[in-house]
Amino acid sequence: MIFKDILVRNKASLPKGNLTGYVVGFPCQPFSRQNGKRQVWRDRRAKVFHAGVAAAAYMSPLWFVMENVEGILAFKQQLLGFLRRSGILDKYHMCLLPLCPARDMKEPNRRPRVYLLFVRKDIAVVTGSPQLAEFIRLAVSKVSQSLPSLPLRNCLDSSKVHCSKASERKQLGQKKCCHKWVRQHDLMREGLGMPPSSHAKSISCYHGNKVPSR
Repeated sequence: MIFKDILVRNKASLPKGNLTGYVVGFPCQPFSRQNGKRQVWRDRRAKVFHAGVAAAAYMSPLWFVMENVEGILAFKQQLLGFLRRSGILDKYHMCLLPLCPARDMKEPNRRPRVYLLFVRKDIAVVTGSPQLAEFIRLAVSKVSQSLPSLPLRNCLDSSKVHCSKASERKQLGQKKCCHKWVRQHDLMREGLGMPPSSHAKSISCYHGNKVPSR
């Protein structure tokens, strides 16, 4: 099921009572350390977090996961306060899991993330949130040890040249560099009948060619 705007969707259209899992990502700008003017919970984009929690409370999945940037930990008390008031913590065990993709999952990505893991108490094999946190910690450690390292070069498009310095871009006639995922993401949005992402409006691609505005 795809909804164009999570904030205006009809809650009654969501599945209820027979859902295994629910995964929610929400905008990171309100919580990111790179946002010098962040308004945190007053930011309209933070409402997506509230909508995700409300959807989980309504659907009552066996488990659900929420993900955001590490900066959200600076607002942990407000986060926990909202979850208590929503009734989620009465029904679910919760674990806050900070992960660095490079360190913990051997991925060529050094952007730490935080995962909020929730398991419904009536089906959990653990007796509380501390036990859940220890179970997750051991599972992540075991998985991490079994994974091979993936060099960043293996994930790059060899037909493209990425230049981070303005002097190098000027020499190659590039206005700006962008990542391959911007184009792929925008093509996916187009296939779903959605408008181009905000990245497409402001980022120029390799060799100075702009992402089509469509």
